[in-house]
Formats: sequence, C-alpha cells, structure tokens
Amino acid sequence: MDDFEKELRVGFLDEAEQSIADAEVTFLSLETEPNNSEHINKIFRLAHNLKGSSKAVGFEQFGMFTHEFESFVLRAKNNELQITAKAISVMLKVTDFVRVMIGGLRANLEAVFDVDDLLAEMKNFSENQTPATAVEPVAPPTSATTFEEPSAPAQAQATIISLPPKPKKVETLKAEESATSSSSTLGAPGATAQSKTAVVDESIRVSMGKVETLLNLVGEMVILQSVVSQNTANSDFTNFKKTIDHLGKVTKEIQDISMSLRMVPVKTTFQKMQRIVRDTAQLLNKDVMLTLFGEETELDKSVLENINDPLVHLIRNSVDHGIESAEKRLASGKKAQGSVHLKAFHRSGRLVIEVIDDGAGLDSEKLKQIAISKGIIKETDVLTEAESYKLIFAPGFSTKELVTEVSGRGVGMDVVKTNIEKLGGEVEIESIRHKGTTIRISLPLTMAIVDGLIASYNNEKYIIPLNHVHETLKPKTSQIYEEKNLGSILLLRGENVPMYYLGDFFNESSHKPETEMIAFIFRSNNKPFAVLVDDVLGLQQIVVKRLSAGIHDMKGVGGTTILGDGRPSLILEPNDLLLRKITRVKKVTHKISNIKNNNLNKENAA
Repeated sequence: MDDFEKELRVGFLDEAEQSIADAEVTFLSLETEPNNSEHINKIFRLAHNLKGSSKAVGFEQFGMFTHEFESFVLRAKNNELQITAKAISVMLKVTDFVRVMIGGLRANLEAVFDVDDLLAEMKNFSENQTPATAVEPVAPPTSATTFEEPSAPAQAQATIISLPPKPKKVETLKAEESATSSSSTLGAPGATAQSKTAVVDESIRVSMGKVETLLNLVGEMVILQSVVSQNTANSDFTNFKKTIDHLGKVTKEIQDISMSLRMVPVKTTFQKMQRIVRDTAQLLNKDVMLTLFGEETELDKSVLENINDPLVHLIRNSVDHGIESAEKRLASGKKAQGSVHLKAFHRSGRLVIEVIDDGAGLDSEKLKQIAISKGIIKETDVLTEAESYKLIFAPGFSTKELVTEVSGRGVGMDVVKTNIEKLGGEVEIESIRHKGTTIRISLPLTMAIVDGLIASYNNEKYIIPLNHVHETLKPKTSQIYEEKNLGSILLLRGENVPMYYLGDFFNESSHKPETEMIAFIFRSNNKPFAVLVDDVLGLQQIVVKRLSAGIHDMKGVGGTTILGDGRPSLILEPNDLLLRKITRVKKVTHKISNIKNNNLNKENAA
C-alpha cells in the first residue's frame, strides 16, 4: 500500500467518524418523529455514502457491512418494518460497532472484524425477535494489547447495548473511538435538539500540529511586541511609537484569528448527551426529554475535550437522581415525562454550561445526614443550604442506598468538580425542593491565553489568572489577628479568612508588614483564603507556556510566560498552591467552624 492510498484511507476514516455521529443524532430524532421521512432519507444517504466511499478506498468489509445496514434502512424507508424503540436500538448498535471498526482501522488499516452476529440481527430483524443476552460493556485497552472479548460473568447484568463484536486482528484499539466508551455511557426516549440553523461556510481540514505551531509563533510575536512597546515607552520617536501601536493592533488581530482556529462548537459533545439520556432513561424505566440550547456556542477544542466526562456524569445524575419515576411525578401533579435542559452560552468572556432538570430537587437536610453518616462532616458542623448542596461533590458521597449500574458507588461528582477546576472553571448548584435542580459550570474559553494580574513579591513577578481572583484589598490593622499555632487570620466583613504570604508557598520570607501589602482573596470549595503580595503591577493578557519537564508537576504553578521586560514569570494556580498548606488549612477551617458554632450557641442561649 503506497502513501497516497494510506492518505485516502485515513481521510475516509475521519469523514466516516463525523458521518456516524450525524447518523446517531438522526436516529434519536427519528425515535420521537417516526413518520418523518426526512430523517429516514438522511440516514439512507449516510449509509449509502459510507458504503460507496469505503469500497472506493479499499475497505471491502466496511463496505459490505454498511451495505447491509443500507438494506436495513431501506426496509424502514419502504415501510417494511416499523420505526420502534427496538429498531432504533439496532441502529445504535450499528453506530457503536462502526466506531469500533474506525478505531481498529486507525490502528491497523488491514484489520478484519467479526460482524456475523450483527449482520444476522439486521437481516432477521422483527419486532418479535428475542434480543441477545447483553453483558456490561468493558472499557477497551488503551495500551498496545490484543483486543479480546471479555467473558461474561455468571449472571450477566442487563444493559441496553450488548457488547460489540471483536476485531479478528487488531494490535491496538483507541478507547476514545470504541463503542464501549459511548455505549457504556447511559441516556432518554424523546431526545430533541433546539438550535438555530448554522450558516454553511467553506472549511478545510488542518492538522492540529500546524495549528499548535502557528499559535506558538503568535505567542512569541505577542511577547516580542510587548517587549518592544515597553522599551520604547520613554522614547521621543513619535513615528516609531505610532508604528509600534499599529503593530500591536495587527498582532492582536492575528492572535484573535489564530485562536479562533481552535474554537469549535459544543454541538458534537452536546449531541452525544442525547444517547446518554435515552439509554439511562430506558435502563431506569423512566420517560425523559432532553432539550439542547446553544449548540453553536464555541469553545477551545482542548477545553471541550476535557468536559465530556463531567457532562456525562451530570446528565446521568439528572436522569437518575433528579427525575422522579412517572408514578411519583403524576402523584405530585407533574407530567409523567421528565425534562432535562442542556444549555451553553457566553457570559463575561467565559463559557457557561447549565444542566437543568425539573425533578425532585435537593433535600439539604437529607444531604447533611448522609454526610454525617459517612464521616464527611460532623453533627456539630453548621452548613448553609448552598454548602449542603455542595456535599454531593465530596469523595465517597452518594444518596443511593444500593449500588446499581448507573450510580451508588460514591464516585463521579467529586471527579466532575476536580476536572472542572483543573480547567480553571467553577461549579455552582441551585435547587428548589420538588421543582428541580440547576448545575452551572463556568469555564474559560481558552487555556492558551489568559487575563492575568501581575503581582510582585520580593522583587519577583508572578501571574495570577484573573478568573481565580474574588477581590483584592489592603488589610487594615483592625482586620488582622493572630491565632496560636494557626498564624494570621483576616477578618473580612465578619468572615474569618486564613491569610498567607505568597512566600510561604516558596520558602521565602517577607520583609514588609501585612498592612503595607495587597491581599488577594480566593475561594476554594466555598472556603476563602487570602494571599499577601508586595504590589499589583497591572492587568495583562498572558501567553501560557507549558512548564519544562523538570518542574511540570510543581503544585500551584500552571505554566510560565515572558513579560514585557523579557523576564520569565510563573503563572500561579491558587487552589493548587493551597494544597501545599493543606494541613494548616484544615486546622484553620476546623477552628473557624468552632468559632461559628460557639457564636451560634451564644445566640441561641440568648
């Protein structure tokens, strides 16, 4: 096989991946509108194109498989079989297995797959057919191992999607391309999407390597422009200054355009959630409608890739924990069908994603009792309603009494919060009892360039991302007091805030009194803390550079940058910095909780 033929085959796999994603969305739409001939025609065209294109590049087995799928769809098109949930499930099995084939062929362009069982299921499909016994999907290997079908347990747990056939000879199989990564995530009958029709624009496929190189060069240009601007600040050359200003404008425009190359709509990720809602609802015997809003909202591709798993957890939790059974909903005066809304929009230069359900809402008292029983909090701890809601993010926390395939193991929500915070994001919860719950995620649009405050400490400059900063202030003597073995505490509008020097995290001492310094106020897990610096020098857009191999795992440092004076500077991650002082923070938090409790006891006694 020559290089040109390889390039054709790889190009086909890229197109097939997008086609099968489009087909899956259409399947789910077809389930709610079984008489919509446009959906059937679209699926038929997709199958036909896959068949023709795969044979054209030499994937004979792929072409044979999609030909049989085309015949299956043609039966539906000719009204020879009804579009039912069972028929849709077969179609979804096909998309899952096509993903397996795509992943296997990426690893080995000569791979051959065992397709006999699925071909037979399509050929012999009828509504009276008994479905094959299903086993719980198992994640495929991510290292270079032979992919083999796992043996079923003595009593296989029933799931909606059966385990896909195995490839006969594939050396490696990418987990993200396999069906088990999509079909093991569970989702609702009646998934629909609401979005404005996108304007069709011509596009070309560009390798991410080239985009990364362009962004690195643009970053260097931004840094050089900043250096030149600073060095000419005191110059009397008027025309030269005008030229530098113009260079700055052009640099900014090039920077914006190059950054936009990484911006992609959230549509693909959002549409995957339709399948999750469908399968989860069927497994739990619930009727749930998913509605999508803002699918064309754009986000940096590197950020988007990292929010898929958190969204899966949130959507599954909404269907499992949030939406009640049809009986309970009818008894409380609600419609039998529950609804989940998934929204995306831009606000203040950030992406906001909301998962909203019209379920039972959160019971703050119940959450506190579960947390006490699991040793997460103490009986004497006093929590606000908002703090009680955030208990669901505690490791090991679960409201499920029995472990099921969907939930109950106490993992998931804590991972959601951790992953979102790693991206520089935040998670908020709003809930009304018996009305529903909203979980709101706020994320930076990109991780490549951030707005940062330049802070100085002991003649060194540090960058603190603006999105982490809650407020800044100059402490007064009346606001500062010392606790034995705990250090300085800042009294901020009646709130006791642990306070540190920035040098505490880098084994540096300070030579200035606290009242002559600037305090940055941060909030982690709704627990505030303050960090003192010598001065704040200004706000600047920062080009983020990765840490070198020797210090890449340095806690509290998210990257480096070059400032206008040509010197490197560390970009700080305040929440991670706090991990260096975690023992002391626990003591301070415990002490502050005791102070709150004592004050409440005094008020109650009075």
